[in-house]
Amino acid sequence: MSTTMTRRSFMKTAAVTGAVGALGLGAAHNMAPSDKAWADNDVHEVRTSCRACIANCGVIATVSNGRVIKLRGDSIDPMSKGRMCPKGLSGIQALYHPNRNKYPMKRVGAKPGNQWERISWDEAAKTVAQHMIDMRDKTGKHGLLCTTGGGGNPQFFSPPRFRNFWGAGNVFEPGCAQCYLPRNFTMPLVNGIGDTSIADSGCSELYKPAKYGGLTEVYVIWGTGPAWHSPSTSGRCVAELRENGCKTVVVDPRFTADASKADVWLPIKPGTDMAMMLGWMHYIIENKLYEKIPGYETFCEQWTNLPFLVDPRDNVSLPPVAEDITKDGQLLRASAVFDDVDATNEGYVYFDTEKGEVTKAFALGPDNDGTYHPQMFGTVDVKLKDGSTITCKTAFEAYKDRCADFDLDTVAEITGCKKEKIIEAIELYCSSAHGGISLGVATDMYPGSAQAAIGAAALDCMTAHLWHSGCPANKVGGQGSKGLTSCESTIFPSGFIGDTKYEFQTNDAILERLGYCEHKGLGGWMHSHIPTVLSAVLTGEPYQPKVWIERSGNKMAALGNSSSWVDAFPKFDLIVHGYMYPTSFTTEAADIVFPVCEWLENAFAQNRLNVNLMRKPVTNLFEAADEIMMWGKIAEAMSDPSSELYDANMEACMDDEKIGSPMVPAYWKTINEYWDWVAQQGGDKSVTTMEQAMEAFPMKWAEDDEYWGGTTYDGYCQVNAGAGVDLARSIRVWKAPAPMTARSPTPASPRRPATSRTIRRSAVRTPTPCSTWAVTATRSSTCPPRWWTTTPCRTTSRPRTSPNTATSTRCA
Repeated sequence: MSTTMTRRSFMKTAAVTGAVGALGLGAAHNMAPSDKAWADNDVHEVRTSCRACIANCGVIATVSNGRVIKLRGDSIDPMSKGRMCPKGLSGIQALYHPNRNKYPMKRVGAKPGNQWERISWDEAAKTVAQHMIDMRDKTGKHGLLCTTGGGGNPQFFSPPRFRNFWGAGNVFEPGCAQCYLPRNFTMPLVNGIGDTSIADSGCSELYKPAKYGGLTEVYVIWGTGPAWHSPSTSGRCVAELRENGCKTVVVDPRFTADASKADVWLPIKPGTDMAMMLGWMHYIIENKLYEKIPGYETFCEQWTNLPFLVDPRDNVSLPPVAEDITKDGQLLRASAVFDDVDATNEGYVYFDTEKGEVTKAFALGPDNDGTYHPQMFGTVDVKLKDGSTITCKTAFEAYKDRCADFDLDTVAEITGCKKEKIIEAIELYCSSAHGGISLGVATDMYPGSAQAAIGAAALDCMTAHLWHSGCPANKVGGQGSKGLTSCESTIFPSGFIGDTKYEFQTNDAILERLGYCEHKGLGGWMHSHIPTVLSAVLTGEPYQPKVWIERSGNKMAALGNSSSWVDAFPKFDLIVHGYMYPTSFTTEAADIVFPVCEWLENAFAQNRLNVNLMRKPVTNLFEAADEIMMWGKIAEAMSDPSSELYDANMEACMDDEKIGSPMVPAYWKTINEYWDWVAQQGGDKSVTTMEQAMEAFPMKWAEDDEYWGGTTYDGYCQVNAGAGVDLARSIRVWKAPAPMTARSPTPASPRRPATSRTIRRSAVRTPTPCSTWAVTATRSSTCPPRWWTTTPCRTTSRPRTSPNTATSTRCA
């Protein structure tokens, strides 16, 4: 049975039965009848990737006479290694489910109810466009509400993308603040690398083949269950780690499959995770385990900001929630102490025990190695340049004070775990630096979700579980020699990664987002605050949302206290639902329904370590289409300057030249154009069409030896010297650098992992010559931090100019 496809086979399998194809998404009554889209006795295989969950495992689909009849894992996938879980295998049932939404529909009866009339894609799009234009002209653009679901939606950023193009409005996803965002947004600000979710981020280092050595030696599985949530990928991975000698600690109230195999299982009471983390910190500090990590005994001293001094002054303010739990303040700025420091060379200070004085942080090199003698604990009287004197703790002392009440007797009582088992877990965790903590979704659902993420990342930094071989907190992968690159076809919103040439939204429009300023963490994904949105819908204050476009499953099941939204539905002029099946949200709320396709019908480029997979349109049913076409057709309906439905932003978002950013492609007018774009994101520049991609993918973009052998560990001590000089061995300690540009010849010094809870917004990242250094929570006029409302930056050209002003610039 062939695993490749000919052009003829592709055209047969990608053809739409009675629907869309190369004509885009026009009205069904404008389509000419055609013969069946397959040949009798035609059996072939399509190598694609799953989207039953966020893992995206490699899949081989068998197609017989135009119908998918079998799914199995693709062994080329280095993460699943040919395995599939029951959820992925059920893709056939989902594809051919009898309740599939087959065509666009409009409501013809009262709400709630299930009376519908079939309409064309064009009519559906124009209906939505008409309501949006009416809303714009009567009450303003901010009345738009776009929503989605979680990981099941491969184009998770489609709603904020459409909202940003429109220019104003709100976006939410019920699981945003309760599923992954607290870890995704917070942990990189502490460890400088990224979150350690084995489900979401993947923790690629854990999948390293044994022959390359340096495997994970100790792994803490905290509030996550790899064997359950993704048995074919992360579950298989953890099983192999155990087989290769890795010791595991499971912190989970449930006796999970992973707990049954763990060396230590801590059956913690739900909601007591932060007490457990503080107990671990208390034990580590009291027993000085931080300086007993084999091979990394001086890590805390040299590579964290724990020796830096904390500013206790009242005028260094923290957000209200932080002020409830600490009065320690933020790191003391060098400019407050020394006359020769200003915004151009700002940094921090520590107390040098050999000199007996407060000293500016500096970089160590061969000529001054051994001159760094920071005080790790205690307090220091610091004379400021204005003549006043303040008493400052070290950051490590602030930690010590914070966890002083959490001795293990107390923690055992709070958490319900045995003291001796907690000690056994901590000692095992600190027995090797080659490992760390993977924090799961469980703590995201607590009020202390961000604090739990901070705690897990801080523990890893405090114990040197960072960027070494075997650490979940890592940056993995060398470059291949084939000229190929890793791939992904996620479509980002304007302003998320850099700016667009066309200004789609103003800062005022961003500040109008409901709950956005009060709940800044949501800004990491450009989302609004759901209770504030509901309040605005019910009360009309500060403004009234009027048009709701929902792209996911069932908000009546996914929203907390969902019955409270029933009174909100009549407040909208129009509610749109795009999904694969009707749900109770459809019958309760929707006025227009768009049929969205299943994963076996869509296209997406997906990287899996050193292999690029391509989700391919194995088949297409009815008039269902990728959700990107729903947003695109609505935008297109408002893009004609001669139409009464015209909107300038919508015209611009259909034009790549006007957008002016390769990271933000324009909407596509036909599904084939979109498929071809996806194919072009596959990492092989020679592949420009989906027809070519059907035969070219999956592919290895780097050989195993190149990928795993090319990984750089201990990257916190690597620097980009600008002129190509490798200073990795000569610079060890963070130095507060002056702002740099991409052309600056000055080497960027590595920054320290921010482990202090009171200074948790400091960060260490791979040094890059970037115009803004987001390293502190204290803002300066020429070097403002981007993370105040965004995630850690990659690139941007317009940093915020005010510490309390949001911006359209967003970072990934």
